[in-house]
Amino acid sequence: MDRIIKETNCSDSTVLDISDRFSLTGFIDFIKEEDFKESENTLIGVDQHGRKFLSVLVYSELPHVGTIFQRYADSDSEIAYGTCYNPFDGIWNSARIHSFKEIIDRIKALKLGKTIIIDDISYTFKKQIKN
Repeated sequence: MDRIIKETNCSDSTVLDISDRFSLTGFIDFIKEEDFKESENTLIGVDQHGRKFLSVLVYSELPHVGTIFQRYADSDSEIAYGTCYNPFDGIWNSARIHSFKEIIDRIKALKLGKTIIIDDISYTFKKQIKN
């Protein structure tokens, strides 16, 4: 996770304190759009087990928050994914765990204001206004 946070320039993201929050699944799958401040799209933090995480808020037709996190507190090389939104939407999903490089490239593109397209769905850091 350190590599992902550093290479995506998310080290300066707001730190979300989730020390008193947990999920019955053991995953960090409870972070919602409401946890983000206005015009904020990334959050970082550490859970009660010492696992680092990065949450990303993206928009397609609806908002979607996806969180990638250290699967085990003592291993920085294994990551997992959690969301309380549709697990098959978002810039990565539970059906396709991506390489660190792919995750880093997607977050960098979004931070540059680009739209990324996955499975014919467009994702961006900005809310999409319907006419």
